[in-house]
Amino acid sequence: MASGPTALRGRSRPASPARWAIVGASLVILAAGMHAAATLVNAVVLTVLLATVLVPLLRSARGRGLPSWLATTVVVVPVLGLGALLVGFLTVSLSQIYEQLPRYAAQLSATAEQLSLAWWGDAQHLAALVNSFAVRPDQLVQPATAAVSGLLDASNNLLLMLFLLLYLCADAERLPARLGAALGPDHPLFARMKELNDGLRDYMLINGAIGLVVALARTALLLAMSVDFAILWGVWSLLLTYVPNVGYPLALLPPTVIALVQHGWQSAALVFVGYGVINTLAYNVLMPRYQGKSLDLSPFVVVVSLIFWGIVLGAMGALLAVPLTLALRSILESSEQTRWLADLMADSSSDSAVIAG
Repeated sequence: MASGPTALRGRSRPASPARWAIVGASLVILAAGMHAAATLVNAVVLTVLLATVLVPLLRSARGRGLPSWLATTVVVVPVLGLGALLVGFLTVSLSQIYEQLPRYAAQLSATAEQLSLAWWGDAQHLAALVNSFAVRPDQLVQPATAAVSGLLDASNNLLLMLFLLLYLCADAERLPARLGAALGPDHPLFARMKELNDGLRDYMLINGAIGLVVALARTALLLAMSVDFAILWGVWSLLLTYVPNVGYPLALLPPTVIALVQHGWQSAALVFVGYGVINTLAYNVLMPRYQGKSLDLSPFVVVVSLIFWGIVLGAMGALLAVPLTLALRSILESSEQTRWLADLMADSSSDSAVIAG
């Protein structure tokens, strides 16, 4: 029976506490660097995600005989044009909401007084109960101003993303050949990168398609009820499709509050129920037909990733949290010493699904 170093040969020894301390410190430094360069990191990650969808279209266009520059123009430029229109629409819409905030705040206060009078016979009783949470115009103006400022910054970052996307798509055909020359044609990195690329593309396409159907249904409901800024809340719903678990309540809250201050609690209840029905039909009936498996991330990991990437990369980090976590899990799976961490991140139930917005 072998003993000593011979018996341990071929086994992966657990990392020492000192090594884990060094790795942890390195990760903290890396996260701090990403936070400092959040604008660039967000642009690069979003560009890579878009490239996973656009590169197959580019290959198809080139296969039909289009020159490389024309194929890139036909495929990439419309996407960036839609992005510019989206940022412009959100900026204008939030500016209009900013102008309406004092009126909404006054209507919300009046609605609260009516409810308090109906329930307790005192118009000020409800305000006294939630005095620390009372809605005032100045409380609503500040976050709205921050949101408008953030979207104006996003419009500036769009130029950076355009620059990166054009070069990445133009270089996508040559990248596999260069990696093959550097690492060797049989390197396991290729299979892992292909698997990650396919997973990210499916995530983008499937969630985008289902999210578009949900957003259209929600927008139609709000338009039928004459809720202010119905199209904005539909676009907001589409964006939150890529924010698992907490995306739904974030998409539900604004139109429900607007319906409450505009038309009363009956309309707010109808929005609440309508959103619930649409969400149930989309994510429990429609999505399983197109998505063969879940993201294979535990709900706890998803929530923690939303918080972590939101702190590191800002609001855009919440939208990019799932792709970044999937990439991190793929990296952890590539080493025997860290594979157990990747297994801990996986969802134990095979039929689970991540609830989006």
